[in-house]
Amino acid sequence: MKKERFGEIALHLLSAATAYFVVARVFAYSSISPLFGASLSTTEQLGSAAGALTMTAFFGVIVGFYQLVAYGLRRRKFWAWVAALCVLGAHAMSLYLPVAAFGIWGLVSRSTRDAFGIQLRAENSPGTT
Repeated sequence: MKKERFGEIALHLLSAATAYFVVARVFAYSSISPLFGASLSTTEQLGSAAGALTMTAFFGVIVGFYQLVAYGLRRRKFWAWVAALCVLGAHAMSLYLPVAAFGIWGLVSRSTRDAFGIQLRAENSPGTT
């Protein structure tokens, strides 16, 4: 039997979660302290801080979802397999394409589908070899 690839998929999702967290933190800090040294009024600073906190919370939710999907993949849950396909499919339309393509390939491989108990209809049909 071929080596199961769902562990590798979980690692890719974790790396995506980490990347989103880093991006959120960079945006949060860069919006609180301006990059070009222009001074902000108190009102602008409060608005900037609120935006940074909102963005950090938004990316925190994404990171939490990715962690949940990775946890589900480790536990071989069907919902996590579907969610991972959706997440990686969304990432396939970005610079994350190589990792997303590898992740999708790993998820749809026969050994991974067998590990998750997923069978194609052709495999279940009577009279097929």
